[in-house]
Amino acid sequence: MSLDFELVQDAGRDLKSIERIVLSCAFDAVEDDWSEVERTFEGDEAYVSFLLSSDPGDVSPSLRIEIGVLDETSRHPTAGLKAQWSREDGAMAQVQSIIVDGRECSPERFKRRLERALSLAGAPACI
Repeated sequence: MSLDFELVQDAGRDLKSIERIVLSCAFDAVEDDWSEVERTFEGDEAYVSFLLSSDPGDVSPSLRIEIGVLDETSRHPTAGLKAQWSREDGAMAQVQSIIVDGRECSPERFKRRLERALSLAGAPACI
């Protein structure tokens, strides 16, 4: 097995793990006729926001995950994921961007950040 193939397999496995977190934390009871669903978890130090939205005329709805830190007055995003969402499959489709600390990153690094942020935000049952 080549290293490239193993890396692709690992990335696919990490994206599936992220998808499972999304489904269990945020969109476990989404109705079929939704146009926008948002769920946010907030703790003393961190937040995680999940947004699933579909604008009129969109070919595919989009999924956005924002992870960040909190201070006394505001939120400061530190990581994010944007992907298309398949209504038919109830799953992530094409991933458009994965960013941590202002740079593109691997799904594995984003997954670790997401799990840590959910734990800090008081939602460990999702992971």
